[in-house]
Amino acid sequence: MLVKIQDVPEDLVQTLKEITGAQTGSKAFLEAARLMLRLDQITDKQATELAHLRAEVKQYRQLLQMLRQGSQDLAELAAKDPKTIESDTDEGYAWWDPEETAVGP
Repeated sequence: MLVKIQDVPEDLVQTLKEITGAQTGSKAFLEAARLMLRLDQITDKQATELAHLRAEVKQYRQLLQMLRQGSQDLAELAAKDPKTIESDTDEGYAWWDPEETAVGP
């Protein structure tokens, strides 16, 4: 197929020849078109991968938020007096005696 491109700036032709390594302007344009098609495919794959990675990061952020809240709840529970904890829970901590587990003098 014959394609005729007119009024092409010489600096564009030289740049394409340098990028593609082609000896002629027409071969440089053809190789540049091939490169563009390959880059378009790569861009599509990268866009898909980026979407997957963003979804994964969103899941990790949600997990971190849940873990953060859980650790805050645990810290608040640990700071309470054991006698208060017994009344705050269904089963309580009747098995735990703070006097038996005390450390130090």
